[in-house]
Amino acid sequence: MAEAQTTFPKFHNEAGKKNVRVGAKEFECIGALPPHDHPHVYLDMGEGVQIICPYCSTAFVFDETLGPTDSVPPGLLYADGKLTER
Repeated sequence: MAEAQTTFPKFHNEAGKKNVRVGAKEFECIGALPPHDHPHVYLDMGEGVQIICPYCSTAFVFDETLGPTDSVPPGLLYADGKLTER
């Protein structure tokens, strides 16, 4: 039996902000934009509301008022517009 696939947004932090608010609790961080990105790491906040990327140290904070691909500062969804399947 095949596993169900779920899609997760990818966020970048090209500007190097210390804290980023996102509307998803499960997502990937890519750090800076390619070609200077770090390994694309899956992050899951679980029951929490914050997680720190182990590669770039960005603190991602869940904001329930945002849509699943939204961020503050705005525009941090990875530019290719694709969602990662897992």
